[in-house]
Amino acid sequence: MRALQQFPSIGETRVARSKSAKAKGGDQGAEASGGARPGDALRLNLLVLISGAAFMSLEIAGSRLLAPHFGNSVFVWGSLITVFLAALSLGYFVGGIVADKHPSFLWLNGLLVLVAVLIGLIPWLAHPTCRMLVGMGLGEQTGPLAASLLLFLAPSVCMGMVSPFSVRLAARDLSTMGRAAGTLYAVSTLGSILGTLLTTFALIPHFGVSSIVRGQSLVMFLLPLGMYLSLKASKAPMAVTVLLAATCLALPSPPASGLRDGEVLVLDEDTPYHNISVVEYQDRVRMLKFDRYTEGGITIEPPFRSIFHYTDYFHLAWLLKPDAQSALFIGAGGGIGPRTFHSMNPDMHVEVVDIDERVLEIAVEHFEMPASLPTAAQDGRMFLFDQPRKYDIIVLDAFTIGGRIPFHLATSEYFELCKQHMSEDGVFVMNTNSSLAGEKGRIFSSIASTIHSVFPHVQAFPDSYARVREKSAPRAIVFVASNRKDTPSREDWLALLPLYPGGSYLSRPDLRSMIGDLYEAMPDLSDVPPMTDELAPIETMAF
Repeated sequence: MRALQQFPSIGETRVARSKSAKAKGGDQGAEASGGARPGDALRLNLLVLISGAAFMSLEIAGSRLLAPHFGNSVFVWGSLITVFLAALSLGYFVGGIVADKHPSFLWLNGLLVLVAVLIGLIPWLAHPTCRMLVGMGLGEQTGPLAASLLLFLAPSVCMGMVSPFSVRLAARDLSTMGRAAGTLYAVSTLGSILGTLLTTFALIPHFGVSSIVRGQSLVMFLLPLGMYLSLKASKAPMAVTVLLAATCLALPSPPASGLRDGEVLVLDEDTPYHNISVVEYQDRVRMLKFDRYTEGGITIEPPFRSIFHYTDYFHLAWLLKPDAQSALFIGAGGGIGPRTFHSMNPDMHVEVVDIDERVLEIAVEHFEMPASLPTAAQDGRMFLFDQPRKYDIIVLDAFTIGGRIPFHLATSEYFELCKQHMSEDGVFVMNTNSSLAGEKGRIFSSIASTIHSVFPHVQAFPDSYARVREKSAPRAIVFVASNRKDTPSREDWLALLPLYPGGSYLSRPDLRSMIGDLYEAMPDLSDVPPMTDELAPIETMAF
């Protein structure tokens, strides 16, 4: 024991070395080893706060960049969350290693500049990259994951490195390491919360997504500039940072989809829900697009006929309810259905609900929907919760980006809510996109089963089925349901034609043609479970 006591302990050796370093180099020795000075705590807290905000802001904005090409489905959000979490994990690991080797503010500032450059390139690269992936055949499941990896992995990994780097610089000694780490990670999480709220409720409703991402890049450039100034660094790093910032912010943002010869862009706006564009063509046609998906179109001369026939099928409701005095349209699109219903009976109460207020305005400004029609900018389900009125006809024509039906508007609970707001002999009409059979026919069978679980009578009218009998071909399919106990045959529908009141550009021969599309070979739905609020996987069904 006496022999062992002649040698100092490991702890004593470290203390001795620490005292020797302080004696030789003073504060310079501490700074070289990564120890923070009193004024650095505020800088580091501010840095991780803003970096955390930028991280979540980029993730939310990323969904808006992918939506024009891959929709806004669960696959998009699953891909984004996976890539950002993986990047965060990798960034923590790599950042810890680099921080131990190079514990200095110069390296941290360089990391921030790299983050700013990578984010600044995203608006320039996003849409060409996504178009390239679509051209390679990547669809709505694999495409979002590939795009997220290419666009967001690198900047997110670098942002993940910021926190362990900051912890290393904030640590004065081992006795306060836990407190320093806990404080910085708490501040970083607070920044993520603030970035989420700011982007969701303030930025996206008022600014285009490219402007938002450029703003994130600018903020990340300003962070190292502020650090350089506070640390009184040389002018060379500051000049390089300013030059890189100017270059990135000056890069153009290619549009989500380019115009072809003969196309004229009338309107292009970002809303909290869509990128909306109105495009006119040489053949005197005007189209409404949500991102790269066409939602509706009309001829731009009276009677402003619909280019797409699915809206014509809404008029079949008049044969079952020729004395209808009220109608509710859930989902406005170009307001074509509400406009034609109003023209048939100007005294009829026609109400239009759409979650996007700008869609309602554009339907009036560019697609001839009467401004006198009552509208509500509200979710189609929330609207009915507070609505005492009952309607003779309810038309459900609501889609998210990419032709997807919002799952909460496709469940038996929601159809029951619609039924409660219908008159006793009212008619329910729903537009869907699906095939009639095969793997891409699951939406058709699931929706049919779900409607049938609520209404005793449901029939399907596939667009142009009389001419194109191919059951595997995706198309618009309009369901018509009511409380009738009997299911009208084709002959029964034809017998109802004299009851059609007319008054729109659709004539009885037009309705006769639509009746010819009646799908009489409805599948056996006994083994198809209705969709419910508990389980409605419609977003995962191909069409």
